[in-house]
Amino acid sequence: MKDSSWIILILVLGIVSTTIQNLFMMQEVTLLEEKMETAQKEYEGHLDDVYFLMKSDSARLYTIMDTEVRILHYAKPHTHPMWACPECAEQKQRGEKDDVRSRHKHVEGEKEAGI
Repeated sequence: MKDSSWIILILVLGIVSTTIQNLFMMQEVTLLEEKMETAQKEYEGHLDDVYFLMKSDSARLYTIMDTEVRILHYAKPHTHPMWACPECAEQKQRGEKDDVRSRHKHVEGEKEAGI
């Protein structure tokens, strides 16, 4: 009888200690879930800021590139429209709006550009 009471006592103590350990683990899990939720909210806020900065940088770099290309158009002028020159393209569009026969003005440039 003595051995069986010791075995029962050990089993009861094992079940109680396992239950206490599970309670502590549940507290840790809920604490980690709360931390993850706050970190996710903070991360999403920063993600919006990063997206806005990338978008504004992209627009700024496009403006710088377009300005540089236009500056090169006037720094090294060409007598006929060149392929991929935005200034030539705008001049051609302006000419088409103003002049009905402007299509024939740029035939030589189109041949040279391979269009």
